[in-house]
Amino acid sequence: MKPKLITIFMVIILTPLIFLTWFGDRLAKGEYEEIKARFNDLQLDRLENINARIEKLLNETERDFVLLIDDMQATSPEYLRRYAQKYHLIQQMFILESNAKLSFPKINPTATFNEVSFYERTKSIWDSRIHFYYKQDESGLTGQKYGWYTWFWGDGIHLIFWRWKRLSARIIGIEVDKKALLIDVIGQLPPPKKSNISNSRTTLMDAKSRVLHQWGMYQPDIHERPKARLAVKAPLNTWSLKFFAADNILDELDNRISSNIALSIVVITLSLIGLSYYFYKENSRELKEAFQKVSFVNKVSHELKTPLTNITMYAELLEKSVSEKDPKSLGSIKIIVSECQRLGRLIHNVLTVASKQKNGVQLTKSLGNIDLVIDSVMDIFRLPLKTRNITIEMDLERDRPVYFDPDIVRQILGNLINNVEKYASIGESLRIESRLEGDKTMIVVSDKGPGIPKEKIEDVFKLFVRLSDKLTDGVTGTGIGLSISRDLARLHGGDLGLKSDQKGTSFYLELKTPGDRDENTSR
Repeated sequence: MKPKLITIFMVIILTPLIFLTWFGDRLAKGEYEEIKARFNDLQLDRLENINARIEKLLNETERDFVLLIDDMQATSPEYLRRYAQKYHLIQQMFILESNAKLSFPKINPTATFNEVSFYERTKSIWDSRIHFYYKQDESGLTGQKYGWYTWFWGDGIHLIFWRWKRLSARIIGIEVDKKALLIDVIGQLPPPKKSNISNSRTTLMDAKSRVLHQWGMYQPDIHERPKARLAVKAPLNTWSLKFFAADNILDELDNRISSNIALSIVVITLSLIGLSYYFYKENSRELKEAFQKVSFVNKVSHELKTPLTNITMYAELLEKSVSEKDPKSLGSIKIIVSECQRLGRLIHNVLTVASKQKNGVQLTKSLGNIDLVIDSVMDIFRLPLKTRNITIEMDLERDRPVYFDPDIVRQILGNLINNVEKYASIGESLRIESRLEGDKTMIVVSDKGPGIPKEKIEDVFKLFVRLSDKLTDGVTGTGIGLSISRDLARLHGGDLGLKSDQKGTSFYLELKTPGDRDENTSR
């Protein structure tokens, strides 16, 4: 080969190679920085999701405290002491008169050790004669009915929840047990992902930067700044969530990007050498064929999955810690444990039906009274319905026992009643009727909500379909409950339909429920 031709070949190969190397390096750095920024944003979103779980827990706790105080039948010291023992989050209860003085607990020979300790912790509050039920804003003093109060004492922040009783003009308050609240908060945190547990750490810290809970094997330096940080919602706004990660957490991805670009450069380089060799072999001829393009496609699929928190474990631990001398609380906890176990089965059914894998859902019929199942479902929803001012009316036949699957019935009724709670609370009414007609059971769930337009009635039974109007805007939901309920009703040999107008909506659930004699005959 002539030296001049060799020079031309070298220019043809090296010029684009140098340019591609420089461009590939710039591209790799830019893509790495973009992925790094997205990674930090993703971690912040994850912290916000955790924060939302904690906020939901606090809202539920606030609701429970309001109902707990409103249901009190007396305010004597003995009653308040017994009452406080019924709820694991209560460390001490107190009564504050309209003149901002404590009437309970009082420091006297009958005061318990906990009451004396409480007074010492809160003495500065009472000395300041604070009025919990007033707050200052631009328009002046505004009356409040309940709320949270935080103060620092000893080893950190303490929480009080107070409720103003209008008739007695007194404050009934609860000092929250911080350890019990922390256990509940930890119960809301999602389990760590095994894929990055060794090179990252997520921590929940208090106001003094002390670790309350953490997961992940990575050990950050004492002065290391977190990759993402978020303050917890009030009243725990002195707590914070922090995400730490090793600087090399994205090295594997960076190496993969560099390897892909290097591989592309190698492929292009080999192509250029082949093209140069082709020019060398065909020096006097015009190029007749186009250069075959080479494409390289890299597919990466990343599946995100949020596992369920281990509710059952904490419920069972709570069940063991409650004395049998308190049968009411123990019975309630047993219901929680039972419902947790049922939730696992329901989730399996939901996934099976949603995936159209109907062979995965098997009926397990047993002889029983279907109205008792309706009663048990209503016991679960009675409190949330009461908070929405929904009155309950039941007209149950309570007739002969029949064969049916109680879990299927519970799931269908749970979806229907939950539908009323979400979308028809404005009607403040829920009516449930049951009738036995031969080997069929008919259950009607009615409300006095805004109703569903006739042209959209069938749409509510479609998977993942939610109506977009004033009925559903601002209400969370996945749009699968009614679809699953209809599929389960048909699996049970019946069907689910509805009638609706401006006066309300009625769901008609029909199930095949043969009696004892009919079942034996069919066998």
